[in-house]
Amino acid sequence: MIVYGPVASWRLGKSLGIDLISVDKFCSFDCIYCQLGRTEHKTIERKIFVENSQVKKELDNIHEIEADVITFSGLGEPTLARNLGFSADYARKFGLPIAILTNSSLFSREDVMEDLLKIDWIVAKLDAPDKKIFEKINRPHEKIKFDEMIEGIKEVRKKAKKFSLQMMFVKENKKYAEEMADLAREISKRN
Repeated sequence: MIVYGPVASWRLGKSLGIDLISVDKFCSFDCIYCQLGRTEHKTIERKIFVENSQVKKELDNIHEIEADVITFSGLGEPTLARNLGFSADYARKFGLPIAILTNSSLFSREDVMEDLLKIDWIVAKLDAPDKKIFEKINRPHEKIKFDEMIEGIKEVRKKAKKFSLQMMFVKENKKYAEEMADLAREISKRN
């Protein structure tokens, strides 16, 4: 089942979730604090995990929604789903804002940016002020570069309809709170 909820979200209110990964945990990170455990399939390859026909079928079976928002999240990084844009467009039929909870790792990619611009509210993650802490906490795929990711976040921030930056503070990064706040302020500049 790729559609779940609605669930209460402290960030978004009452949220109907869509998990476009849902077959197993596929992520570009292997975060030390992930509630889903270790990442078995660490990847940056975008592909279709759940066919468009299945997305349509599950959304078509919903006749009434008591939710504030429809949110893409679930068993991994939702921007890995190559049909994110299609799914966001199809979910619009409910007339609710569309959100995504993302680790920000693929923001520098043009195809990901194109999909993200179809989403009303982007909740982007940033857990580190520099490459060293990033690698320690998020344990990214080897091809993800911290500086490129930050530039991608800045670009998405400029173009997004609504943007939130989320930071998870753990033992390994809490002493860098001021540096992380400085980086968040830098990201929040529109130009």
